[in-house]
Amino acid sequence: EFHHLGEESHGIHAYNQGSKLVIDNCRIEAAGINVFIGDNPPQGETTLYYPWEDVVVKRCNLAKPRKWQEGHASYADLAWIVKNWFEIKCATRVLAENNTMEQNWEKSQTGIAVLFTPRGNDVTDVTFRRNILRNTRGFFNINNTDKVLTRVLVEDNLCIEQDKGNFSHQS
Repeated sequence: EFHHLGEESHGIHAYNQGSKLVIDNCRIEAAGINVFIGDNPPQGETTLYYPWEDVVVKRCNLAKPRKWQEGHASYADLAWIVKNWFEIKCATRVLAENNTMEQNWEKSQTGIAVLFTPRGNDVTDVTFRRNILRNTRGFFNINNTDKVLTRVLVEDNLCIEQDKGNFSHQS
Protein backbone atom coordinates (compact mmCIF):
# COMPACT_ATOMS: atom_id res chain seq x y z
CA GLU A 1 0.00 0.00 0.00
CA PHE A 2 1.68 3.19 -1.27
CA HIS A 3 0.39 6.68 -0.43
CA HIS A 4 1.53 9.94 1.13
CA LEU A 5 -0.57 12.92 2.15
CA GLY A 6 0.03 15.95 -0.07
CA GLU A 7 2.45 14.20 -2.44
CA GLU A 8 2.16 11.94 -5.46
CA SER A 9 3.01 8.33 -4.67
CA HIS A 10 3.93 5.39 -6.90
CA GLY A 11 3.88 1.65 -6.32
CA ILE A 12 6.74 1.10 -8.77
CA HIS A 13 8.44 4.00 -10.59
CA ALA A 14 11.23 3.16 -13.03
CA TYR A 15 12.89 6.15 -14.70
CA ASN A 16 16.03 7.33 -16.52
CA GLN A 17 17.27 4.17 -18.18
CA GLY A 18 17.33 0.58 -17.26
CA SER A 19 16.62 -2.74 -18.88
CA LYS A 20 14.99 -6.05 -18.23
CA LEU A 21 12.48 -5.01 -15.59
CA VAL A 22 10.01 -7.79 -14.74
CA ILE A 23 7.07 -7.17 -12.42
CA ASP A 24 5.29 -10.50 -11.99
CA ASN A 25 2.51 -11.95 -9.83
CA CYS A 26 2.03 -9.15 -7.31
CA ARG A 27 -0.60 -6.82 -5.87
CA ILE A 28 0.20 -3.11 -5.92
CA GLU A 29 -2.07 -0.60 -4.20
CA ALA A 30 -0.88 2.94 -4.90
CA ALA A 31 -2.76 6.21 -4.59
CA GLY A 32 -0.88 8.09 -7.32
CA ILE A 33 0.31 5.72 -10.06
CA ASN A 34 0.56 1.97 -9.47
CA VAL A 35 3.19 1.27 -12.18
CA PHE A 36 4.99 4.26 -13.76
CA ILE A 37 7.68 3.82 -16.45
CA GLY A 38 9.61 6.97 -17.39
CA ASP A 39 9.06 10.50 -16.14
CA ASN A 40 8.59 14.12 -17.17
CA PRO A 41 11.72 16.20 -17.65
CA PRO A 42 12.07 18.88 -14.95
CA GLN A 43 9.86 21.89 -15.73
CA GLY A 44 11.51 24.27 -18.16
CA GLU A 45 14.23 21.77 -19.17
CA THR A 46 14.52 19.86 -22.43
CA THR A 47 16.55 17.01 -20.93
CA LEU A 48 15.92 13.67 -22.61
CA TYR A 49 15.66 10.63 -20.39
CA TYR A 50 17.03 7.39 -21.73
CA PRO A 51 14.18 4.93 -22.15
CA TRP A 52 13.65 1.79 -20.14
CA GLU A 53 13.95 -1.31 -22.32
CA ASP A 54 12.35 -4.75 -22.09
CA VAL A 55 9.75 -4.11 -19.40
CA VAL A 56 7.27 -6.87 -18.50
CA VAL A 57 4.29 -6.44 -16.19
CA LYS A 58 2.25 -9.65 -15.92
CA ARG A 59 -0.17 -11.45 -13.60
CA CYS A 60 -0.42 -8.44 -11.27
CA ASN A 61 -3.34 -6.81 -9.53
CA LEU A 62 -3.13 -3.01 -9.62
CA ALA A 63 -5.76 -1.46 -7.37
CA LYS A 64 -6.91 1.56 -5.44
CA PRO A 65 -8.99 0.63 -2.38
CA ARG A 66 -12.41 2.27 -2.24
CA LYS A 67 -11.61 3.53 1.28
CA TRP A 68 -9.40 6.11 -0.52
CA GLN A 69 -12.34 7.46 -2.59
CA GLU A 70 -14.04 10.53 -1.15
CA GLY A 71 -17.79 10.01 -1.01
CA HIS A 72 -17.63 6.23 -0.86
CA ALA A 73 -19.23 4.57 2.20
CA SER A 74 -15.87 3.12 3.28
CA TYR A 75 -13.90 6.41 2.83
CA ALA A 76 -11.19 6.67 5.51
CA ASP A 77 -11.11 10.51 5.47
CA LEU A 78 -7.59 10.74 4.01
CA ALA A 79 -7.36 12.70 0.76
CA TRP A 80 -4.62 10.94 -1.23
CA ILE A 81 -3.48 12.18 -4.64
CA VAL A 82 -5.14 9.66 -6.99
CA LYS A 83 -4.04 9.38 -10.64
CA ASN A 84 -4.02 6.10 -12.62
CA TRP A 85 -2.99 2.44 -12.69
CA PHE A 86 -0.41 2.24 -15.46
CA GLU A 87 1.56 4.99 -17.21
CA ILE A 88 4.40 4.95 -19.74
CA LYS A 89 6.30 8.15 -20.58
CA CYS A 90 9.65 6.80 -21.82
CA ALA A 91 10.19 3.13 -22.78
CA THR A 92 10.97 0.63 -25.52
CA ARG A 93 9.59 -2.92 -25.68
CA VAL A 94 6.94 -3.04 -22.98
CA LEU A 95 4.61 -5.98 -22.42
CA ALA A 96 1.68 -5.75 -20.01
CA GLU A 97 -0.49 -8.86 -20.01
CA ASN A 98 -2.81 -10.92 -17.84
CA ASN A 99 -3.16 -8.19 -15.22
CA THR A 100 -6.24 -7.10 -13.31
CA MET A 101 -6.66 -3.38 -12.66
CA GLU A 102 -9.44 -2.21 -10.35
CA GLN A 103 -10.96 0.98 -8.90
CA ASN A 104 -9.78 4.23 -10.42
CA TRP A 105 -11.60 7.56 -10.26
CA GLU A 106 -11.27 11.22 -11.12
CA LYS A 107 -9.29 13.05 -8.44
CA SER A 108 -5.86 14.53 -9.28
CA GLN A 109 -6.24 13.51 -12.95
CA THR A 110 -9.23 12.83 -15.18
CA GLY A 111 -9.81 9.24 -14.06
CA ILE A 112 -8.35 7.64 -17.20
CA ALA A 113 -6.71 4.40 -16.05
CA VAL A 114 -3.94 3.59 -18.58
CA LEU A 115 -1.75 6.26 -20.19
CA PHE A 116 0.78 6.00 -23.02
CA THR A 117 1.96 9.63 -23.12
CA PRO A 118 5.61 10.09 -24.16
CA ARG A 119 7.41 12.91 -22.38
CA GLY A 120 11.09 12.43 -21.46
CA ASN A 121 11.74 10.45 -24.66
CA ASP A 122 9.89 8.22 -27.13
CA VAL A 123 7.61 5.28 -26.37
CA THR A 124 7.90 2.39 -28.83
CA ASP A 125 6.87 -1.25 -29.14
CA VAL A 126 4.19 -1.49 -26.45
CA THR A 127 1.87 -4.50 -26.17
CA PHE A 128 -1.03 -4.26 -23.73
CA ARG A 129 -3.13 -7.43 -23.92
CA ARG A 130 -5.36 -9.87 -22.04
CA ASN A 131 -5.87 -7.51 -19.10
CA ILE A 132 -9.02 -6.90 -17.10
CA LEU A 133 -9.78 -3.24 -16.35
CA ARG A 134 -12.76 -2.60 -14.10
CA ASN A 135 -14.41 0.28 -12.30
CA THR A 136 -12.83 3.37 -13.80
CA ARG A 137 -14.00 6.60 -15.40
CA GLY A 138 -12.14 5.89 -18.65
CA PHE A 139 -9.73 3.29 -19.92
CA PHE A 140 -6.97 4.58 -22.25
CA ASN A 141 -5.19 7.83 -23.06
CA ILE A 142 -2.87 7.25 -26.02
CA ASN A 143 -1.27 10.57 -26.93
CA ASN A 144 1.94 11.49 -28.78
CA THR A 145 1.78 15.27 -28.37
CA ASP A 146 5.30 15.79 -26.95
CA LYS A 147 7.42 12.88 -28.24
CA VAL A 148 7.08 9.94 -30.64
CA LEU A 149 4.68 7.09 -29.87
CA THR A 150 5.03 4.15 -32.28
CA ARG A 151 4.03 0.51 -32.59
CA VAL A 152 1.43 0.25 -29.82
CA LEU A 153 -0.80 -2.82 -29.73
CA VAL A 154 -3.83 -2.89 -27.44
CA GLU A 155 -5.77 -6.16 -27.87
CA ASP A 156 -8.00 -8.68 -26.10
CA ASN A 157 -8.57 -6.58 -22.98
CA LEU A 158 -11.80 -6.74 -20.99
CA CYS A 159 -12.86 -3.22 -19.99
CA ILE A 160 -15.85 -3.18 -17.65
CA GLU A 161 -17.52 -0.76 -15.26
CA GLN A 162 -19.55 -2.72 -12.77
CA ASP A 163 -20.35 0.02 -10.27
CA LYS A 164 -22.18 2.64 -12.32
CA GLY A 165 -23.38 4.43 -9.17
CA ASN A 166 -19.87 5.51 -8.16
CA PHE A 167 -18.07 5.74 -11.50
CA SER A 168 -18.77 7.85 -14.55
CA HIS A 169 -20.09 6.11 -17.66
CA GLN A 170 -17.48 7.67 -19.94
CA SER A 171 -14.67 5.66 -21.52
